[in-house]
Amino acid sequence: MAATTKLNQSNRLLFLMLIYSGCSGTFPAPKNNNLSQGSSTSSSADKVASRKFKSAMVYFKQSDFYSLESPNASQCAGNAKVFRDPRHSLAEGIAAPFAASSSVAGETLRPAFLVSVSVDLTDTTEESSVGVYRYPANACANKGGSYPGPSLCAYFDTDANRVLTGQKGAALGTGYYSMNHLNCDGAGPVLAYPNYYAGGVDIDLDRTEMASNAQMLLTMNWFPMDFANPRPLVTGSTAPASRSPDEVAEFQIHLVETEETLDSLQRIFQPRYFSSFLNSARFPIRAKSYALLSRAKAQMTDQQVLLNFGGTTSNRIRIERIKGDAILGSIRLDLLEGR
Repeated sequence: MAATTKLNQSNRLLFLMLIYSGCSGTFPAPKNNNLSQGSSTSSSADKVASRKFKSAMVYFKQSDFYSLESPNASQCAGNAKVFRDPRHSLAEGIAAPFAASSSVAGETLRPAFLVSVSVDLTDTTEESSVGVYRYPANACANKGGSYPGPSLCAYFDTDANRVLTGQKGAALGTGYYSMNHLNCDGAGPVLAYPNYYAGGVDIDLDRTEMASNAQMLLTMNWFPMDFANPRPLVTGSTAPASRSPDEVAEFQIHLVETEETLDSLQRIFQPRYFSSFLNSARFPIRAKSYALLSRAKAQMTDQQVLLNFGGTTSNRIRIERIKGDAILGSIRLDLLEGR
């Protein structure tokens, strides 16, 4: 059952002012595209239309993803449903969505090389009362004694007053995909490191739509937390006032090989890192720690990684949270045919 303790408002305002104050970038504010839910089957017409796209953006805002309240046809949350064209902007200065899919109501087209973008969620099994789940997406969640209970460890931060049992780090209400190290206690897949390896992004690719020696430029707009950032706590939390080294953001990129179809990817139970991290046969890592995303930026930043797929069978880019706090703004993928 959700607790009722609320975030100290002055701390929240201080934190939000820091996020939005003249840093190297700011979060976009995509509008809800009023797209309704549909199935996950892609038509041949969609495929033909999408082959001309060589770039795409995904905003990590809940309205662009299947959510706990409005999951996909398999009752799963966490998959992107709105993909955007970085070459065209709306009046607000944000990337315009691709045209609506002709076969999947509620989704846009996406480049043919891009199968899926999804995030790990740790709050799917939140209860409104004992034994009564709050969200429809609980039907697509790992439950039981061997799995941790719901937490605001990796989640879409849409409500600044939301608090779950045992929570220490406060929500901020940014609306974006966020990870909070304090709230990850016990959520990770490794017992010896209970706050580590929980949360992240999976980008699944169709290698048949890419040259054998293709390269891809990945640009991530995000806010990796450092000692310089204030750390809002829920009222009554006994956590220390200052961040520990473990709370400084550290993310890694791995290249992984899978044989999953789009339908199977959209049906994997949340949090999905339990399926990938603990199943090396199903999700073998072909290039571990391909790149390290900043340990310490303390402000909004864009980071770029050039990925080389030549000579590999990798078809998944795994952006794995190792530790720490972060908020993800957007990701851009530019397919570069190999030289």
